Amino acid sequence: MSGYVCGDSPATDLLAVVDNAGQVAGCVNRRDAHANGIRHATVHLLLFNSRGNLLVQMRSPKKDGSPGKLSQSVGGHVPFGLSPTKVLEKEAFEELGVRMECLKLVITHPTYLYSSNGGKNQEIVSLFTGNYDGPVYPNYTEVAWAAFFGLAGLNALYKSEPAKFAPSFIEDLRHMELLTA
Repeated sequence: MSGYVCGDSPATDLLAVVDNAGQVAGCVNRRDAHANGIRHATVHLLLFNSRGNLLVQMRSPKKDGSPGKLSQSVGGHVPFGLSPTKVLEKEAFEELGVRMECLKLVITHPTYLYSSNGGKNQEIVSLFTGNYDGPVYPNYTEVAWAAFFGLAGLNALYKSEPAKFAPSFIEDLRHMELLTA
């Protein structure tokens, strides 16, 4: 893999600062963006297999945000100077060992604002969905494990144990109208 260790560079990772429309307006380091409510760009990917099951990852306990929580298939910050699709390609390989050319029907959905930590984390999320039936190879500095879940089972788990889910994942599921609970 890349040799990257999760959470080791919040002071030096330069993120794209974005306006309400998702247009790049500057750059900021990740630590300042999260501490000061500076709106920045992120990408999320929901991968479905041919049976309609969703690939869910459990975030590494070493992550600085939502450690040990169930999360979207892939997610990451958009560094200054990179496009969301380039970051999606990098993150899919870095987190799961999945190459973008192996994905089918990647669809970009309208961006939306996600806010957490009392408004101190302000993200403009580029949400993608795609189909994938191949193997995954989790990078254990990023991902504790990854597995496909049926939507009924995922909803039942969310209803009984919502604290197991990363807040951004819950928002993605709501945004895509996949939560019934």
